[in-house]
Order: sequence, then structure tokens, then C-alpha cells
Amino acid sequence: MRRILLFLFFITYYVLRITSPVLAADEFETGYNVRYEVNADGRVKVDQEISLKNKLSSIYATRYSLSLQSEKIENVSATDRLGPLKTEVQQKDGTTVINLFFNEQMVGLGKTYVFKVAYDILDLVQKN
Repeated sequence: MRRILLFLFFITYYVLRITSPVLAADEFETGYNVRYEVNADGRVKVDQEISLKNKLSSIYATRYSLSLQSEKIENVSATDRLGPLKTEVQQKDGTTVINLFFNEQMVGLGKTYVFKVAYDILDLVQKN
């Protein structure tokens, strides 16, 4: 059991370390709910539910970007309450950038936009 907990700690640390969202911290409060599923072949399925709460009354987000320190990212998908989000995936020099384009804009102080993004990381863990 201790070994499993240690393993989960390192996976959580690694994924948090390799993801870096690009947005203005003064304009939005960001919340994350992240789930990891490690398959027997070492593939890690990541499901994130992300919320952006507007801290200003006159702006809104139109897109969101994640930067992952791996080029071995597959099966990228994203949705919000209206359906699938347009996604663009760019892989270069050991980094994958996932750009998500929102279906709607939440204008107003305290308004929250919730969306989900999922992807597989192929090189996060190795089978011993």
C-alpha cells in the first residue's frame, strides 16, 4: 500500500510539474480537479476539470493553453456544457502545447466557465 501511495505521489508531482496553464493570474481564479488512471502498459490517462472564475467585470477568456513537458501526448479531447471544444495540439522540442478554444464567454465579475480536457501521456511511467 505504501508503495502505491508513493507511486501516486510521484505521478501527481510529475503531471503538475509538466503542465503549465497560460493565463492572466490577476484576471482569473483557476480551479482544478484532476484524475489519473495508470494502465498496465504504462499509459497514463489524465482527466482534468478546470474552472475559470472571472475576477474582473469587463473581460472574459476565449481560450486556454496547457504546456506539457512531453511530446508523447495522444488522444486529446476537450468539452464544456455546450459540447466539444476546438483543440490545437503542437509538439516541438520535447514539449506539447494544447490550445483549447471556448464555445462561450462568461462576462462579468464572479462568472465561472467550467470545461474538461483529457489526454494520454505515454512516457510518464515505465513498467519494471
